[in-house]
Amino acid sequence: MLDLIMGNQTTILYGKPGQYKVAIPKALAQAIELRKGEKVEWILEDWKNLKLKRLEKMNQSLEDEGRNSE
Repeated sequence: MLDLIMGNQTTILYGKPGQYKVAIPKALAQAIELRKGEKVEWILEDWKNLKLKRLEKMNQSLEDEGRNSE
């Protein structure tokens, strides 16, 4: 587990009807090596906390990205 606590504030925006948009700050995305197109899932832990979970193993995503750039 990553022993890094990083606080980043963001604003919830309106998206398409029935949806909201949440931007992940670039510094946070870089710290966890989040990639464009990576599949994630939001998990509601309680009324104050959402957890973002990767659906693919990080190493697999990075390997696929390397193959696609060749």
